[in-house]
Amino acid sequence: MQRRSGPVMKRILFGVIALLACGSVLEPNTDLGLRVYATVSVPRLSRSNPADSLRIRVLVSNPSNYDLTFSTGSPLELLKPLPGKGTTEAYRIANAEDSVNAGPAADAWNGASITIPAHTTYHKDFDAIPRMSDWLMGWAVPLGIYRVRSFFLGREGAVTTFEVVP
Repeated sequence: MQRRSGPVMKRILFGVIALLACGSVLEPNTDLGLRVYATVSVPRLSRSNPADSLRIRVLVSNPSNYDLTFSTGSPLELLKPLPGKGTTEAYRIANAEDSVNAGPAADAWNGASITIPAHTTYHKDFDAIPRMSDWLMGWAVPLGIYRVRSFFLGREGAVTTFEVVP
């Protein structure tokens, strides 16, 4: 009689290990109970190619079993909130020399509150990153690794990277 529990147990063990490995991806990384992180459209930008550009997406995930509603601090009657009020998603570009202002930055505003449904991820695409030619006019752009710092309601999430090459 052949034992079949060996292959079945291996599959179950592999599944458990895979779930445990994904655990840190699904867990919140802010005190709001949300997972906040950024992605970039390309891993490398060429400083010598003036048309090169980078799209940044800030993602906000609610891994909980509950809808979460947050006050943004933005008065509903203002079309453009006061500085520091109502900012929902944001990013900052950093490098070894500057941890906040190594490149363009962007903020997004929302209404007076925002609800993130349970087990949902939503994203904000920032297309406002200028072409490399515009970036070079406003910042020194040394070669190397850059970090995109992601934020939601002022809480910093996970960092992603890209590289500027010659």
